[in-house]
Amino acid sequence: MTDLPDIPDMNILLAQAMEMQQKLMEAQEAATYTTIEGVSGGGMVRVVVSGTMQFRKFVIDPKVVDASDVAMLEDLLLAAVNDAASKVAAQTEERMGGLGMGAMGGFLGS
Repeated sequence: MTDLPDIPDMNILLAQAMEMQQKLMEAQEAATYTTIEGVSGGGMVRVVVSGTMQFRKFVIDPKVVDASDVAMLEDLLLAAVNDAASKVAAQTEERMGGLGMGAMGGFLGS
């Protein structure tokens, strides 16, 4: 007689999928209303974004505005944007931490 793998109860799988979908929707909604600030130049350049990476605001200290050194301001803006993006990614990972494929209870051959 051949040993067949245990077949998961489809009702359990469906319930887990629905729960996961609900958690994903809640996390996405929370991200929409979250604001994150990226900074550079010791806070002289700041960018405010939502948790879904919608840019809300740039704040530039007039001290860093130098017409003869636009490249420095560009670098500071880029650094602030990258800082914000990194923070959004970290927050997203934290929110989604328990929602990976492992959350399916090992039914997918793991």
